[in-house]
Amino acid sequence: MVRFLLVLLALCVCATPAQAGILYGSDVEIDQLATVDPLTGSATSVGPSLGGLSGLAFDPNTNTLYGENNDILVTINTSTGAATTVGSFGGMFNFMRALAFDSNTNTLYGAEGVLDVLVTIDTSTGAATEVGPFDASFIGINSLAFDPNTSTLYGVDTPRDELVTIDTSTGAVTTVGSLGGAFETVIGLTFDPNTNTLYGANAGDADELVAINPLTGEATSVGPFGGGFTNVQALAFAPAPAPIPEPSSGVLLVIGVISLGMLRYGRRRGLFEIPRETTQRFESAK
Repeated sequence: MVRFLLVLLALCVCATPAQAGILYGSDVEIDQLATVDPLTGSATSVGPSLGGLSGLAFDPNTNTLYGENNDILVTINTSTGAATTVGSFGGMFNFMRALAFDSNTNTLYGAEGVLDVLVTIDTSTGAATEVGPFDASFIGINSLAFDPNTSTLYGVDTPRDELVTIDTSTGAVTTVGSLGGAFETVIGLTFDPNTNTLYGANAGDADELVAINPLTGEATSVGPFGGGFTNVQALAFAPAPAPIPEPSSGVLLVIGVISLGMLRYGRRRGLFEIPRETTQRFESAK
């Protein structure tokens, strides 16, 4: 019986290791899609992509990586980097600077750099629709990231060196705080909902991945991209899939003990017969 319970306990405590998400980056200088190690900042090439992808966004509901190339929306093959055109943003919106995807409402947002407005983008056609203008003093929002846990749209105003939040209904901008003097060229932005971490690409001389405090705006260096990646201007995080709920080990153990007790009770009361071969196996396991 002791051996039987030990085996049952071992089965109960075994769990599937948690999966990690994938951080993607786009280098506009060498036209490459890359994966980025969120712990070190080190970038690894996936493959050549459409030139000038200065905005990326990942839709976890359909596992689709979107990109923008000035005036068109594209989808990107995450295995090869190859881009497929979806469609034009429309005549008014010919300089899209950044993308972010709201997985709660399946909404793709964009920051348009000529009109300085927030837009929503039809993922089927690429057509953009204006939400509203950014405040007049914010004319350099080059990055967007969406936190699905709090339904917050973040942005970085590069000329002001500030992290901001953006009202998704109006486009109104609110300052969170300064990134810090060493991080003056943060262009790419993305959010990891698994760890609640806001990442940015500092495309200045450092060419590095940074982590940004979403409450204060303070940026901290993670590490250089390296590997020839000198102008990463877009980031997108593909979160790990939600784990499948499993019964706790305690619950499974209790079920096992109760089942064994019922088995013995039934034998003593003669409620059912157990084949001799099965009985011998249980007795030998004591």
